[in-house]
Amino acid sequence: NLQWEDTDKVVNKPLNRYLNLTFKMNDTVPSPFYGLYRLDGYYETRYFDKNITDDSGNTSVKQFIEYVSFSTYKIINLEFPTPVNMTYMCQNVGVISMHSELHDTSEAQGASGEMLPNVTFTATNVKLNAFRPINITPGDFQTFLDCSARPSDV
Repeated sequence: NLQWEDTDKVVNKPLNRYLNLTFKMNDTVPSPFYGLYRLDGYYETRYFDKNITDDSGNTSVKQFIEYVSFSTYKIINLEFPTPVNMTYMCQNVGVISMHSELHDTSEAQGASGEMLPNVTFTATNVKLNAFRPINITPGDFQTFLDCSARPSDV
């Protein structure tokens, strides 16, 4: 899970962003491997004011946050397949397309937002190490599998 923060310079308040990578292991094959199963994110874009009328008919101005949510949903053929005893390494992972929607915090929880064109994810200088043995020191990587090489056992 990657999280970071920026600032809405108009109102000088924080904008939260995150990217969540979900990995899955396929241990039903002779040479088990893991890969990216799902990619989700949330990107707050701005604060805005909106008139809200309560049940009594009183109107007030409240501040909300506009955000974009995006997801690959479940990836059937795992991305970045890597043997379980190795670290995935890639200079450029290419492009992953994701469904995206525009929302704001005034919506009911779980409401579908305004559908947007797909967003794309790309990354460079990537090192991924999922399903690590307990004896690997935090911060250390296992043997690297460069994405440009495709071993025959994956």
